[in-house]
Amino acid sequence: MPDWLKWALKKNMATAEDLRRTEEMGSLDGADIEKVSPRARERAAEQLGTLGAGNHFVEVGVVDQF
Repeated sequence: MPDWLKWALKKNMATAEDLRRTEEMGSLDGADIEKVSPRARERAAEQLGTLGAGNHFVEVGVVDQF
């Protein structure tokens, strides 16, 4: 389990179910952070926890009647 997910679980900001639903359980085997450029890290830091840059959106609906 990645450290960020352990932190989120400890802070009650995630659940075990979140882990099961996270692609690759939040970590890719063989990934090398050193291969990520400083510029890419800088850009990603501003988007952490968002849908990312660009034309992305989420629509949320509620079913109140069955």
